[in-house]
This record gives sequence, structure tokens and C-alpha cells, in this order.
Amino acid sequence: MSGDPVDLAAGGPDADMVDGGAQGGGGGNTIQERKIRREIANSNERRRMQSINAGFQSLRTLLPHHEGEKLSKAAILQQTAEYIYSLEQEKTRLLAQNCHLKRMLSLAQQVRRR
Repeated sequence: MSGDPVDLAAGGPDADMVDGGAQGGGGGNTIQERKIRREIANSNERRRMQSINAGFQSLRTLLPHHEGEKLSKAAILQQTAEYIYSLEQEKTRLLAQNCHLKRMLSLAQQVRRR
């Protein structure tokens, strides 16, 4: 735990353990507290899933796709990986072409100076 003292009488997470264990009387807040903690956890999970889904939607918009095509999350990840690979291949090709054109330009300039 955090090392801070816990006031069990104040209704902390272990409040139902006061006086030797869970009891029906006096522990009325513990069920309510558990319910609140569960609602908070559910809300956090909903927010997390919404964030993940928004990320997948953003990825999907960056993919070259066919209109109206439904894609699963696995398909979005697979197509994203393939698209990144094809972009890397295109970049390599363009860099090589750029080097070749620079050499040709340099040679053409040397010929003109003669």
C-alpha cells in the first residue's frame, strides 16, 4: 500500500473488516462504496476503450481504403503495417532515384563547363 495509515472507522476500502469482519450492521456504506468504485472503474474502462477506438478510427482514415469497406481492428492493424512497409519501399526508391538524378545533373554541369 501507500504507507499512509488507514482510518477504518472512516469507511476506507477495508471498512467492512472493522470489529472482526464483514457484518450486516454498521457497514452500510461499504456496499455503496463498492458500487461507486465499480462505477468509477467502469467509467474509466469506457473512456479507455473510447480512446482506443478513436485511435483505430484515426488509423483507418490514413489507410488507402475502399469506400464503405468494414474493417476489423485486426484488419486495420494489418493494413497499417502493410501500408507503412509500402511507404518505406517507396521512400527507398525515391531516395535512390534522387541520388541518380543528382549524379546525372552533376555530370551534365561538368560537360557544360568544358
